[in-house]
Amino acid sequence: MTRPRTPIERLQLDDELEWFFGYAESALRRGRLSLLPSYVADGGRVGDARAKASRLALGVQGCLGALPNPHAVVLCAVFSPRRWPRIVQESFDQLAPLAVRLFCTLDPWPRRHSHQGLEEAAALQLAARLQGPESAQVAGLRVQAVRLFESARAAYLRQRQLPAPRGSR
Repeated sequence: MTRPRTPIERLQLDDELEWFFGYAESALRRGRLSLLPSYVADGGRVGDARAKASRLALGVQGCLGALPNPHAVVLCAVFSPRRWPRIVQESFDQLAPLAVRLFCTLDPWPRRHSHQGLEEAAALQLAARLQGPESAQVAGLRVQAVRLFESARAAYLRQRQLPAPRGSR
């Protein structure tokens, strides 16, 4: 399995996907793309940055579209900005969205108020479970979430074939 070779490469990959799902995906649809992820920004002219941002966003979009299921969905869940109950976020960190989705599979019809979505209701139930000692079920969610994320990240890296960080050769 391909993994980011260095911590810098892992940060670049995460930076790129956070940028894409948190900003570029919607900016690209609206034709208002002008910001770059920090590892790419070099302080150039605005017009150059827009063109570079557009090329990068289209490249990321193409790579995500070429990934086999469920990799793109996993990356979207992890890198799309969301709020989770504090204990869920602290327990699962970056993988909280995956833990919540996996928890949904354990109880696909959680009790909820009519205004709550399924993920929100599942997140609240997971938060309640995390109040006590960690069960084998919760530990299993953690293992599954890590496995899904690492597999999706490796697939994206293979598809994207990110160049080595500047100055690393």
